[in-house]
Amino acid sequence: AVSAAHAGRGIRAHDNEGYSVILPALPTGTVVLNTVFLHADIKGRPYRVDDFRDALLPLGLLPEVAALGAYRMNHVWAVTFKSADGKKKMLA
Repeated sequence: AVSAAHAGRGIRAHDNEGYSVILPALPTGTVVLNTVFLHADIKGRPYRVDDFRDALLPLGLLPEVAALGAYRMNHVWAVTFKSADGKKKMLA
């Protein structure tokens, strides 16, 4: 991941608190129209689907989810919603 970011195939940044952002190139287009990409702290890896499912459940968003899973790196997750309304609720 680090070498990919340094080679121009991703984005790497740090904040003053030590939180490191390593982000792969993300897809574009209609295939990800209703998808939200979540970035988690790389220090917390490995993440499981339960970690994200359990966070969506109390927000009432789980019924809106069509797909949930890791995207390339275990700290970047994709949540695809059944509709644009589900995505809007997530981003609100």
